[in-house]
Amino acid sequence: MDAGPGRNDCPSLAEAVRWLMSETSDQPIVVVSNHEEMLKAMWQAKLRGEEGELFGCVLFVYLRKPKDQLARHLAEPNVAGRCRDLASQQYTLESYARFDGMFQELAGNTIDCTTKGVAEVAAEVASLLESLDKGFAEPSASPNGGPAAPSGNS
Repeated sequence: MDAGPGRNDCPSLAEAVRWLMSETSDQPIVVVSNHEEMLKAMWQAKLRGEEGELFGCVLFVYLRKPKDQLARHLAEPNVAGRCRDLASQQYTLESYARFDGMFQELAGNTIDCTTKGVAEVAAEVASLLESLDKGFAEPSASPNGGPAAPSGNS
C-alpha cells in the first residue's frame, strides 16, 4: 500500500480507501503491506461499521502461518540466499504478535498456510478469485474483480 500511492509514509485511511477503490480497479489481486497504523485504521473502521463501500467491494485475504512456523521460516536463508539478521527476525515475530488478531478480524477469508507451499496457496487464491468472478463468494460485486490480500506471513 505504501508504494501504491507513491509515498513512503503511511497514507490516511481515506487515501487508502480511495486508492483501493479506484486505482486498483483493473487489478484482480492487490497486496497491501503491513503498515501497522493503516492496519489498525482499517481494522477499527471495519469493527465500527465504517467504510462499508470498501468492505462490501474488496475481499481481504489473510495468508496465515503459525508463529512458530514463521520463526523457523525466518531463520532460513531467503530466496536470494541471504540470512535475515536476528533483530529483523525478532521485529517480524513481534509484529506478527500484534498483527495476527487484526488480520484475522479484517480478513473476509483466511488461508491456512501451515502445510501449504507457494503453489498450493496460489491455487487457493486463484480458486477464490474464480469463485468471486462467478458470484459464489462475498463480496459479489468487487470493483477489483477479486480479492485484495494483506500481505501475511507466507
